[in-house]
Amino acid sequence: MPKPLSADELAALGDELAALARAGVPLDQGLLALRSELPGRAGFAAEEIGQRLAAGERWSDVVGEGQFPPMFAAVLEAGIRSSELGPAIEAYVATLRRTSELRKRLSIALLYPVLLLCLAYGLTLFIGLSWLPDLTSSYAESELETLPVLDSVSHWIVATRWFWAPLPPLLLLLGLGWWLLQLSGPALPRSRFALGVSVVRQGRAAIFADLLALLLERETDLPTALPLAAQASGDAQLQAGASKLVASLEQGSPVGETPELPPLIGWLLRSHAPEQQMVAALRRLSGQYHRRAIQRTEWLAHALPTWLAIGLGGGAAMLLASAVFGSWASVIYELARPHFFNAG
Repeated sequence: MPKPLSADELAALGDELAALARAGVPLDQGLLALRSELPGRAGFAAEEIGQRLAAGERWSDVVGEGQFPPMFAAVLEAGIRSSELGPAIEAYVATLRRTSELRKRLSIALLYPVLLLCLAYGLTLFIGLSWLPDLTSSYAESELETLPVLDSVSHWIVATRWFWAPLPPLLLLLGLGWWLLQLSGPALPRSRFALGVSVVRQGRAAIFADLLALLLERETDLPTALPLAAQASGDAQLQAGASKLVASLEQGSPVGETPELPPLIGWLLRSHAPEQQMVAALRRLSGQYHRRAIQRTEWLAHALPTWLAIGLGGGAAMLLASAVFGSWASVIYELARPHFFNAG
């Protein structure tokens, strides 16, 4: 099975599809001609779609495979059904662009904290494996006593260096690999730390609201549109809430509370508002969630490095100060002891 297209590749392919649809060019011929213009896998995907369309296959069969997300196929079908393929694809590409922008902002916001953590790790290696052992050994050769806690910390760091020293780089490499893998998809990456959860949650709510409005605007019924938009958002809670709503709609039972969905979206879907009003409200909510995500990403980019610098820098300064001045005080005390007892 071909590897799924990334968000940028989907956006590039969608731009060309929308341009072909607006120009009235036969899509199979236009897509075959795009092979030399689109770079990478997007060009191969365009060529494959063109060949299969020219062979008489249906759109739903061509784009319903693993290389394309289900939302992409749903948008194409909705656009063809409403005879507005170009505007439908353009709206979907706009959502992909906004998602990509938010993803890049979040990645940039996390770059500086990662650099600070690397610097703190390097400083810890230097202090624990080089500076502290040299300091304690020089005191031992001079027959001077050092602080007991300094000896304990130095011995523990040296004894366990084979465990803790390679662990942070390994975790960092695994985290970066996972993050890059998440960035290649059309949805926002999953985040488990408290500051990132808020940003990702707001971003996914924006994607869900935007794509749901797009499908409803293209005459897709709500039970079909809900799971598609939730799946495209990449959020498990949104998918659970959408499934609960779909089950209630299909059974004809009253729609209960849906804590898995954002409160305003849940209230809107339970209100049974006219379709045009629901689409307009979903558009406004999408813009609101997107602005919140950007604002919190910018706050994350400024506040997190500051607090890390204070915490890591302050901790390193206290460690160095306690090691230097504590040892210096211990040396002065040891040097003064013979004079003190002789004077007595």
